[in-house]
Amino acid sequence: MKTINKLGLVLCAALAFAACDDDDYKAGSWDAAENYQNVSFPRSSQTDELDPTEATTATVTMLRSVTDGELSVTADVLQNDDDVFTVSDFYFADGDSIGTATISFPNAEIGQTYTLQLTVTDKDLVSSYSDAVLYTYTVTRVKWVSIGNGTMIDNTITGFYSITDVTSSPEFFVRDDDHTQFRIAAPHATATFVSGGTTYPFNGELGYAENVSDYLTLRVLQPGDSYAGAADVQSSDLVVWDAYDTGIYAGSSYGEIYYYHPSAFSSLNNEDEWLDSKVVSYQTAPTSVETFAANEEIPAEIQLAPMLYASARGGYDFRDLPLVLYFPGYTPSYVADLSVDFEWEDVFTGNYTSGQLGTTGTATLYKGTCVTTTDDCDKVFEEEYGTAYIIAAPYADDYNL
Repeated sequence: MKTINKLGLVLCAALAFAACDDDDYKAGSWDAAENYQNVSFPRSSQTDELDPTEATTATVTMLRSVTDGELSVTADVLQNDDDVFTVSDFYFADGDSIGTATISFPNAEIGQTYTLQLTVTDKDLVSSYSDAVLYTYTVTRVKWVSIGNGTMIDNTITGFYSITDVTSSPEFFVRDDDHTQFRIAAPHATATFVSGGTTYPFNGELGYAENVSDYLTLRVLQPGDSYAGAADVQSSDLVVWDAYDTGIYAGSSYGEIYYYHPSAFSSLNNEDEWLDSKVVSYQTAPTSVETFAANEEIPAEIQLAPMLYASARGGYDFRDLPLVLYFPGYTPSYVADLSVDFEWEDVFTGNYTSGQLGTTGTATLYKGTCVTTTDDCDKVFEEEYGTAYIIAAPYADDYNL
């Protein structure tokens, strides 16, 4: 396991200081009107993703320090993509410190993201030194269609904790207008894990539901796509995802646990470092889901090779322990297990000498035959690995080669 101390997305600000004499310093002049309202936005930004059937409006709040009398505030518009937004005035009733305005966008097209940016410059309302006078609203109208419940198997977190079998059966969705985008509803919120032979609920033992990301959102890249600085992706079936909060708080020493795509780290921001996050196999899309065309293919199995980020400690490279997603309708093929699916016959018994340990002894070589045929696992094993052999416990009991 490799440790990376700094997240590439969190950049240290470069501060340039110019030396100056105290005699040259002049304080800026106060430029607000007497008894100015001192308005501000309590929230600097908001991002909405709305189903096309939802109302195309949003409410934004403004605060003021002076509460005497009614007040209407017309905000200055700095950005209005495609002029899709209209904004009402902020209204404060007499005695109220909170005013609201309505943002409307009935002509916003489905699938397109729009941004509105507001500020206030009226000196009856703010000064040049006022804080929190910039507000950004971003909205996308998009429909997500349920395709049923699948399976998540998280091998990543087992590398961080001494646990096994982290699994859940979350609901999977596909974006109606773009079938390369999927999301999985809070896969860790309902997960279980095994420790010491006992199964425990993930949430409550390791996780805190209020911190879990609502969705794990994925995108299957196509050759030629741009992503995270890679202007022309060459590989097929690469999978990227939004920063994902697992919901785990690993104590004050580690903090919250996130899964990031490797591109979030500056040292891993190139396509060669993303190859293990991919679609493993495809299947025919279910005909019961109307958004899919006949015989359309969607992923059957996806693996994500994440960088685990502990908010109080830094990044950990767990790409060799992927998080696996089995999409609804897919059942993975059975894989033959040497410990349970094989019968063994002895080939011969002979003497050996260990050059490394300087020991000698006698051991028996056994040849294995897979006797389980589920999903043709015997044939698959032979095609992939050939014939299985074991040298029985040459150095210690129960440790075969």
